Amino acid sequence: MLEEIILLRSSDIFGNKFVLIFINATLYSCISVLTFRLYDLVILVSFMYLFISKKGDLRVPGRIFILLFFTTLITMVHEISSDGLLEVERYIMSMLLVVVMVNLTYKFEELYTPLKYISLAALYNSIMIYFFIYLGKISKVTGSLFASNIYIYNQQKVDSYAKSFDVRMNGFFSDPNKYMVFCFALIIIIELFIINRETKMLRFIIICAAIMSLSRTALIVIAAYIFFKQLYFEKKKSFDMFVLEITIVVGILVILSIIPDAIFNLNNGTYDVAAKLLGRDKTLEMNTSIANDNRIIIWHDAIQYIQQHFLLGNGWLSFEKLLPYPTHNTLLQLILDGGLIFTVGYIIFFYPLFKMKKWYLTLTCYLIPTMLLELADYRMWYFILAIILLGKEKDDKDSIYIGTSYD
Repeated sequence: MLEEIILLRSSDIFGNKFVLIFINATLYSCISVLTFRLYDLVILVSFMYLFISKKGDLRVPGRIFILLFFTTLITMVHEISSDGLLEVERYIMSMLLVVVMVNLTYKFEELYTPLKYISLAALYNSIMIYFFIYLGKISKVTGSLFASNIYIYNQQKVDSYAKSFDVRMNGFFSDPNKYMVFCFALIIIIELFIINRETKMLRFIIICAAIMSLSRTALIVIAAYIFFKQLYFEKKKSFDMFVLEITIVVGILVILSIIPDAIFNLNNGTYDVAAKLLGRDKTLEMNTSIANDNRIIIWHDAIQYIQQHFLLGNGWLSFEKLLPYPTHNTLLQLILDGGLIFTVGYIIFFYPLFKMKKWYLTLTCYLIPTMLLELADYRMWYFILAIILLGKEKDDKDSIYIGTSYD
C-alpha cells in the first residue's frame, strides 16, 4: 500500500498513475482481497471511475466484441463449473483492462524512474521471499476478506531429501513462471515506449530478476532475445552481414536436421546443463531428458483430447478433468478449452502484437513464453496490447507498428 501511495504521487497524469498502480499490483499478484486479485481490483475500480466520469461514453476497440462473442459462445455450449466461471471472469477482466487503457492518455517518458523502482522491487522480493520460504517462515493465508496463494515449492526436509529439496524464487507471485513472464513483459514495455532514455541498466536489472525465477524457459528467452535483437540491429547496419548470419543459422539447422541423433543429444545436453545451472536437481530426478519432460508428456495427452472435440473444445479449464496438470502451452490450452473457434478469435484479438517493427520482442518475450506456459488470460499481454492499440493511427518512421491501422 505504501508503494501504491508513492506511485500515485509520482505523476499528475491519471493514465500514468493507472499504469504504475496496475504493474505494481501485478508484482503482488498472489494477494487477493474479497476474492479479487489486486490487479483486478485496480481494473474494476478504474473502469467504474471512467464509466461514471465519462457518463458511459467510452471508446471500445472492435476486437473486444470479437473476443467477447467467442467467449460467450464457448460458455453457452459447455456445462460450466465454478472454476469455469472464474475463468470467464478472468477473460472479462482482461477485456475491461483493454477498455480502461485505451480511454486514458500517457506520458511514457515520465515512467522510467518508477519502472526502475518496480524492477528493483521485483528482484528484491524474489531474493527475500526465497530465504523466508527456505527458512519455513512463509505460509499461505486463507480468508473471505484477505488471502494469498504465494508459490511455495518446497519438498519436505526429511533425511533423504535434506540436501536436494527445491525452493523456487518468485517473489509475491502465485507462480514463478508468471514472475518470469512479468519481467519479459516489462522488457517489451520499456523497449517500445521508454524512448530517448538509456535503458541498458534497467533491462539488466529485469533480466537478472527473470533469471531469479530459476526457470529454464527464462534462459531460453534471454538467449533468444539477445541473439535476435542483435540480428535486428545488424540488418539496419549491414544487410549483407545480416544475410550471412541468417545463412549460417539456417545451415546449422539443416545439418542438425540431417543428423537427428545429434539434435537429440544436443537438446538433452542443453536441458541438463540448464537445470544444473539453475540448481534444479530435483527437476532432473523427475525429468531425465527432454523426451520424458512433463511438458512433452502433457502435450501429447492434450492433443489426444483436442482431436476428440477440435471445433468447440472441451469447456473452460478442461484440463482439470482431463489432464493431471495444466498444458503449459497457451495454444494447446486455447484449443483444448474453446476449440478452433475460440482460438481463431483469440489470435485475431492479439494480431497487433505481430505488427510491431521490433519483431524480436514478439518472437522472444511473447511467443516463447506463450508456447511454454498457459497465458491465455495473462493480464500483462492485454496491457501491452492496449498500449499498442493506442497508437494504431500513427504511421511514420517513428511508429512501432508495421503498415497502417488494423482495428
